[in-house]
Amino acid sequence: MKSFIVMLVALVVLSTTSVMADGISTVIPYLVSLSGVPIAYTATGSITYTLLVPGNSYKVSADATLGTNNITPLTRALELATIVETNVTGDFGANILVTFTLPSILQDHALGVNIPITYGPYSAAWGLTTAETNLFDPRTPTVIPLDATGNAFITLAGDVAIPRSAPTAAIYAGNAIISVDYTGL
Repeated sequence: MKSFIVMLVALVVLSTTSVMADGISTVIPYLVSLSGVPIAYTATGSITYTLLVPGNSYKVSADATLGTNNITPLTRALELATIVETNVTGDFGANILVTFTLPSILQDHALGVNIPITYGPYSAAWGLTTAETNLFDPRTPTVIPLDATGNAFITLAGDVAIPRSAPTAAIYAGNAIISVDYTGL
C-alpha cells in the first residue's frame, strides 16, 4: 500500500514538472477598486393640506408643475396642498429603487379623530427639481434614474376625505417612509 501512494505522488509531481517544462506561466492579479457614493437624503419632503372643507374628498396630484392647482375640488378656491420635494443623492446615472411605506389614516392625537388617506397613479412623481412630472403610484416600488449630477427629486401626495362631522380645530398628521436602494447594473 505504501508503494502505491508513493507512486501516485510521484506521478503528480512528474506531471506538474512536465507542464512547467513545456512553457511558462504567471499569475495576473486582478485589482478592483470601488468608488461609490452612498445614497443620501439632502432634503426631506412634506405635504401640507390647508383650508380643506369638511364633507369633501380631495384628490391631490404630486405633479410639481401644477403648483397650487394640484388639488380638486376647489369648493372655496382657498384649499391648498403644498408639496415639498425629497432630494435623493447618489452615483450619477445610477438607478435607484424607491419604496414607500404609506399611512392609511391621518390622526389628530389630541382630539382622538382621524381621516383616511388613499393613493393612486398620480400620488407620487419624480423629475428635475420643482419639475417632478413623471407620475407613479407610491404603493408600487419604482425604479428611478439619478440625473447627471447624481440627484433624484421625488414628491408625494395623497387623497384625503374629510368627514362632514370632522372638527375644524383638528390637525391631522401622519408619516410616510421612503426607502431607497441602488438597483445594481
